[in-house]
Amino acid sequence: MPAKVIIGVDIREALNPKKAGKGEYAYHLVEELIKLSQKRKTTSLVLFNDDRFTPPKRWQKLTQTIKANKLSWHKKVAKYCAKENIRTYFSPTSYITPYYISKLSPQTKTLVTVHDLIVFLHPKSHPLKPRLAEQFYLRKITQSPNVFFTTVSNSTKHDLIQVFPNINTEKILVAKNGLKNLSPNKIKIKSPKRPFILSVSTILPRKNYLTLLKAFNYIKDELPHNLHIIGKGDPKNVKPLQQFIQKNNLQKRVKLLGYVSSEKLIQEYKTADMLVIPSMYEGFGLPVIEGLKRGLPVICSDIPVFHEVADPAALFFDPTNPIDLANQLIFLHKNQEQKDILKVEGPKLVKKYSWSKTAQKIWKQLNQLAKN
Repeated sequence: MPAKVIIGVDIREALNPKKAGKGEYAYHLVEELIKLSQKRKTTSLVLFNDDRFTPPKRWQKLTQTIKANKLSWHKKVAKYCAKENIRTYFSPTSYITPYYISKLSPQTKTLVTVHDLIVFLHPKSHPLKPRLAEQFYLRKITQSPNVFFTTVSNSTKHDLIQVFPNINTEKILVAKNGLKNLSPNKIKIKSPKRPFILSVSTILPRKNYLTLLKAFNYIKDELPHNLHIIGKGDPKNVKPLQQFIQKNNLQKRVKLLGYVSSEKLIQEYKTADMLVIPSMYEGFGLPVIEGLKRGLPVICSDIPVFHEVADPAALFFDPTNPIDLANQLIFLHKNQEQKDILKVEGPKLVKKYSWSKTAQKIWKQLNQLAKN
């Protein structure tokens, strides 16, 4: 009987109760990888956690809690991999652990998810300290023979090769994001008093919310809609939005809802009239396919990744031109036939996005790496 293959997985961001896109990615993949490991008795998982958040009961038997902070956590995980003969390690949100594994546990092959190349392609939109750290560690691990990569889109793969032209392209697997269930039966849906436009994303400069606010301000008297913006953000990034809203007397029309619960998010998706995602750059764009899944008419930035994930089920606008976005909003508001087409095409398009399918690709790659 062949020796059991042990695969390590970093679950820290998956457990964050206020997880953003990368945390959602990690959570759903861990759920699916556990299911796959239960079906295949020759492979087992070790889920690496710190002591900030408690994993669900169904994860706890597989969890190895490493009580350490900052770089010490990553080094201890690497040493554990060496000691326990972890054959492969999946890092869904961090470049730091793979770096230390390559140094301290060179027999372990690591699969790292690259969500985007923002710190290289749009460095000014990222805080200095985490930007420098991300640049350093990603640059280092691209040079390691035992580190392999998975990207969440073909667009991100293209960006990775653009930034690191010497990278071995055979080491890059494209496994696109999946889509979670957004329709729990227990949630009661309340009809809004006024129709609203929805936008969902962390509040950062590259998310381009000022362009959305400018577009809305241009046409506020031509639309019956309010505007709801969902997403957590550093106060310094939220402040310019608040200032614009106050300056233009939009307080009664625009709601900055911050981070919301899953139930509230579902409520917003189900009752919105349309969804706008104005980002200047994304690695994938989960809110786009979440909106399409709900049958929402979606308007998004004319950037490559959104064409990859949403074309032909969305409308596109120049993200540098608020008037272009304003025109698309008016067009969609007045054109019920176009709205009806998008409501049908969106759910059809997103059927191909599945966390189960994504996890199967990741699982296959992890096991192949363990054998080679």
